[in-house]
Amino acid sequence: GSWTTPNHAYPSTSVVGLTWSPQNPPAKQNINFTDKTTCYKNDGSVDVCKNWSWNFGDGGTSTIQSPTYKYTQKGTYNVSETVTDKDNNSCSATSAINVAEPVPEFKEIPHGN
Repeated sequence: GSWTTPNHAYPSTSVVGLTWSPQNPPAKQNINFTDKTTCYKNDGSVDVCKNWSWNFGDGGTSTIQSPTYKYTQKGTYNVSETVTDKDNNSCSATSAINVAEPVPEFKEIPHGN
């Protein structure tokens, strides 16, 4: 028998369909996540994706196509994105992000008179 892949939502040819910037972000700093997924129609032509569901691995979620997110603590988190096309076919991609120590904040402390 032959085996064929259904022509629906697939992550693009980039690593897993999602990227972020900066690459090794510190905690408490905004990270820009970018969706790189391509959705296809049944005939193989490119179609519009309908829904995006992000899980940032620390309890945070988003339904924006390319969200901005901030981690509160350093660590390695598994970021997963599920994309659904207009025929309700979905695919998911997961990637580990390494979040570094937060950049120290310098605060001016007033001296007593």
